[in-house]
Amino acid sequence: MVTVILLLGATQGLFLTLLLLTKPINQKANKMLAYLIISYSAFIVETSVSGTEFAQQYPHILGLMAGVVFLNGPFHYLYALALTNPKTSLSGKRLFHFVPFVVFYLYFLFPFYLKSGVEKMAFIQSVEQNGLTPALMFFSWGVLFQGLIYMSVTFKLLQAHAEAIKNTFSTVDKINLRWLKIITSLTLVIWILGVIIEFLQMFGLNTPVQ
Repeated sequence: MVTVILLLGATQGLFLTLLLLTKPINQKANKMLAYLIISYSAFIVETSVSGTEFAQQYPHILGLMAGVVFLNGPFHYLYALALTNPKTSLSGKRLFHFVPFVVFYLYFLFPFYLKSGVEKMAFIQSVEQNGLTPALMFFSWGVLFQGLIYMSVTFKLLQAHAEAIKNTFSTVDKINLRWLKIITSLTLVIWILGVIIEFLQMFGLNTPVQ
Protein backbone atom coordinates (compact mmCIF):
# COMPACT_ATOMS: atom_id res chain seq x y z
CA MET A 1 0.00 0.00 0.00
CA VAL A 2 2.80 2.44 0.89
CA THR A 3 4.50 1.70 -2.43
CA VAL A 4 1.29 2.42 -4.33
CA ILE A 5 0.80 5.72 -2.48
CA LEU A 6 4.38 6.79 -3.22
CA LEU A 7 4.04 5.90 -6.90
CA LEU A 8 0.78 7.86 -7.11
CA GLY A 9 2.59 10.82 -5.58
CA ALA A 10 5.35 10.49 -8.17
CA THR A 11 2.76 10.34 -10.96
CA GLN A 12 1.11 13.52 -9.69
CA GLY A 13 4.53 15.14 -9.62
CA LEU A 14 5.09 14.30 -13.27
CA PHE A 15 1.64 15.65 -14.16
CA LEU A 16 2.45 18.91 -12.36
CA THR A 17 5.74 19.02 -14.25
CA LEU A 18 3.92 18.99 -17.58
CA LEU A 19 1.70 21.84 -16.42
CA LEU A 20 4.69 23.91 -15.32
CA LEU A 21 6.59 23.35 -18.57
CA THR A 22 3.61 24.55 -20.61
CA LYS A 23 2.85 27.57 -18.42
CA PRO A 24 3.89 30.76 -20.29
CA ILE A 25 4.38 32.96 -17.20
CA ASN A 26 7.85 33.00 -15.59
CA GLN A 27 9.03 30.12 -17.77
CA LYS A 28 12.61 29.95 -16.48
CA ALA A 29 11.55 29.57 -12.86
CA ASN A 30 8.80 27.12 -13.85
CA LYS A 31 11.31 25.01 -15.75
CA MET A 32 13.61 24.84 -12.72
CA LEU A 33 10.68 23.87 -10.51
CA ALA A 34 9.60 21.26 -13.06
CA TYR A 35 13.09 19.74 -13.09
CA LEU A 36 13.11 19.76 -9.28
CA ILE A 37 9.78 17.93 -9.14
CA ILE A 38 11.02 15.39 -11.70
CA SER A 39 14.10 14.68 -9.59
CA TYR A 40 12.01 14.15 -6.45
CA SER A 41 9.49 12.01 -8.35
CA ALA A 42 12.27 9.86 -9.80
CA PHE A 43 13.77 9.42 -6.34
CA ILE A 44 10.36 8.36 -4.98
CA VAL A 45 9.99 5.80 -7.79
CA GLU A 46 13.48 4.45 -7.12
CA THR A 47 12.77 4.11 -3.39
CA SER A 48 9.35 2.55 -3.99
CA VAL A 49 10.42 -0.07 -6.53
CA SER A 50 13.62 -1.14 -4.76
CA GLY A 51 13.13 -4.36 -2.82
CA THR A 52 9.86 -5.30 -4.54
CA GLU A 53 9.10 -8.45 -6.53
CA PHE A 54 8.92 -6.30 -9.63
CA ALA A 55 12.56 -5.29 -9.13
CA GLN A 56 13.54 -8.92 -8.67
CA GLN A 57 11.82 -9.86 -11.91
CA TYR A 58 13.37 -6.93 -13.77
CA PRO A 59 16.70 -6.29 -12.00
CA HIS A 60 17.94 -3.97 -14.73
CA ILE A 61 15.72 -1.23 -13.32
CA LEU A 62 17.61 -1.35 -10.03
CA GLY A 63 19.52 1.83 -9.34
CA LEU A 64 18.53 3.50 -12.61
CA MET A 65 17.40 6.60 -10.75
CA ALA A 66 19.63 6.32 -7.70
CA GLY A 67 21.75 9.26 -8.78
CA VAL A 68 18.89 11.74 -9.26
CA VAL A 69 19.16 12.63 -5.58
CA PHE A 70 22.24 14.63 -6.63
CA LEU A 71 19.89 16.89 -8.63
CA ASN A 72 17.60 17.88 -5.76
CA GLY A 73 19.92 20.44 -4.20
CA PRO A 74 21.06 22.09 -7.45
CA PHE A 75 17.55 22.48 -8.86
CA HIS A 76 16.24 23.78 -5.53
CA TYR A 77 18.93 26.47 -5.59
CA LEU A 78 18.49 27.25 -9.30
CA TYR A 79 14.73 27.58 -8.80
CA ALA A 80 15.28 30.15 -6.04
CA LEU A 81 17.87 31.89 -8.20
CA ALA A 82 15.45 32.06 -11.13
CA LEU A 83 12.78 33.61 -8.91
CA THR A 84 15.14 36.24 -7.54
CA ASN A 85 16.90 36.82 -10.87
CA PRO A 86 14.72 36.28 -13.97
CA LYS A 87 17.81 36.32 -16.19
CA THR A 88 18.96 32.99 -14.73
CA SER A 89 19.43 30.19 -17.26
CA LEU A 90 21.13 26.81 -17.50
CA SER A 91 24.14 28.24 -19.28
CA GLY A 92 27.50 26.53 -19.49
CA LYS A 93 28.83 28.18 -16.33
CA ARG A 94 26.00 26.63 -14.29
CA LEU A 95 26.52 23.08 -15.54
CA PHE A 96 29.10 22.46 -12.81
CA HIS A 97 26.14 22.02 -10.44
CA PHE A 98 25.50 18.67 -12.11
CA VAL A 99 29.04 17.28 -11.90
CA PRO A 100 28.25 15.00 -8.87
CA PHE A 101 25.26 13.56 -10.76
CA VAL A 102 27.41 12.73 -13.80
CA VAL A 103 30.30 11.40 -11.70
CA PHE A 104 27.95 9.03 -9.84
CA TYR A 105 26.72 7.35 -13.01
CA LEU A 106 30.13 7.26 -14.66
CA TYR A 107 31.68 5.65 -11.60
CA PHE A 108 29.05 2.90 -11.34
CA LEU A 109 28.77 2.35 -15.11
CA PHE A 110 31.06 -0.69 -15.17
CA PRO A 111 30.83 -1.90 -11.55
CA PHE A 112 27.02 -2.03 -11.69
CA TYR A 113 25.00 -0.62 -14.59
CA LEU A 114 26.60 -2.72 -17.34
CA LYS A 115 26.39 -5.92 -15.30
CA SER A 116 23.88 -8.69 -15.89
CA GLY A 117 20.63 -8.89 -13.93
CA VAL A 118 21.99 -11.74 -11.81
CA GLU A 119 25.13 -9.79 -10.98
CA LYS A 120 23.07 -6.75 -10.02
CA MET A 121 20.92 -8.78 -7.65
CA ALA A 122 24.04 -10.31 -6.12
CA PHE A 123 25.49 -6.82 -5.60
CA ILE A 124 22.30 -5.59 -3.90
CA GLN A 125 22.15 -8.66 -1.65
CA SER A 126 25.80 -8.18 -0.71
CA VAL A 127 25.09 -4.58 0.30
CA GLU A 128 22.06 -5.66 2.34
CA GLN A 129 24.10 -8.29 4.17
CA ASN A 130 27.48 -6.58 4.55
CA GLY A 131 26.59 -2.90 4.42
CA LEU A 132 27.59 -0.18 1.99
CA THR A 133 30.76 -0.48 -0.04
CA PRO A 134 33.36 2.30 0.44
CA ALA A 135 32.21 3.89 -2.84
CA LEU A 136 28.55 3.83 -1.85
CA MET A 137 29.46 5.23 1.56
CA PHE A 138 31.38 8.05 -0.11
CA PHE A 139 28.48 8.99 -2.38
CA SER A 140 26.01 8.63 0.49
CA TRP A 141 27.91 11.18 2.55
CA GLY A 142 28.39 13.28 -0.57
CA VAL A 143 24.63 13.56 -1.04
CA LEU A 144 24.12 14.61 2.58
CA PHE A 145 26.74 17.33 2.54
CA GLN A 146 25.63 18.49 -0.89
CA GLY A 147 22.10 18.90 0.47
CA LEU A 148 23.39 20.86 3.47
CA ILE A 149 25.45 23.17 1.28
CA TYR A 150 22.74 23.88 -1.28
CA MET A 151 20.01 24.50 1.28
CA SER A 152 22.30 26.82 3.26
CA VAL A 153 23.28 28.77 0.14
CA THR A 154 19.64 28.95 -1.00
CA PHE A 155 18.53 30.25 2.40
CA LYS A 156 21.20 32.97 2.31
CA LEU A 157 20.15 33.88 -1.24
CA LEU A 158 16.51 34.28 -0.21
CA GLN A 159 17.48 36.23 2.88
CA ALA A 160 19.59 38.62 0.83
CA HIS A 161 16.74 39.00 -1.67
CA ALA A 162 14.26 39.86 1.11
CA GLU A 163 16.62 42.50 2.49
CA ALA A 164 17.26 43.98 -0.95
CA ILE A 165 13.58 44.54 -1.70
CA LYS A 166 12.55 45.66 1.77
CA ASN A 167 12.95 49.34 0.97
CA THR A 168 11.91 49.05 -2.66
CA PHE A 169 8.41 47.56 -2.67
CA SER A 170 5.43 48.32 -0.48
CA THR A 171 3.82 44.89 -0.80
CA VAL A 172 6.79 42.98 0.53
CA ASP A 173 4.82 39.92 1.62
CA LYS A 174 3.92 39.17 -1.99
CA ILE A 175 7.45 39.14 -3.34
CA ASN A 176 9.88 38.29 -0.56
CA LEU A 177 9.51 34.53 -1.18
CA ARG A 178 8.97 33.84 2.52
CA TRP A 179 7.18 30.62 1.64
CA LEU A 180 10.22 29.32 -0.23
CA LYS A 181 12.47 30.33 2.66
CA ILE A 182 10.32 28.23 5.00
CA ILE A 183 10.45 25.23 2.66
CA THR A 184 14.21 25.64 2.33
CA SER A 185 14.59 25.80 6.12
CA LEU A 186 12.55 22.64 6.60
CA THR A 187 14.54 20.86 3.91
CA LEU A 188 17.76 21.96 5.59
CA VAL A 189 16.53 20.47 8.87
CA ILE A 190 15.85 17.18 7.09
CA TRP A 191 19.39 17.10 5.68
CA ILE A 192 20.81 17.87 9.12
CA LEU A 193 18.79 15.01 10.60
CA GLY A 194 20.11 12.77 7.83
CA VAL A 195 23.70 13.60 8.78
CA ILE A 196 22.99 12.99 12.48
CA ILE A 197 21.37 9.63 11.73
CA GLU A 198 24.31 8.58 9.56
CA PHE A 199 26.76 9.51 12.32
CA LEU A 200 24.78 7.53 14.90
CA GLN A 201 24.60 4.49 12.64
CA MET A 202 28.35 4.69 12.02
CA PHE A 203 28.88 4.13 15.74
CA GLY A 204 26.32 1.33 15.89
CA LEU A 205 23.67 3.34 17.73
CA ASN A 206 20.04 2.52 17.09
CA THR A 207 17.98 5.19 15.31
CA PRO A 208 14.29 5.42 14.35
CA VAL A 209 15.37 5.22 10.66
CA GLN A 210 17.43 2.21 9.62
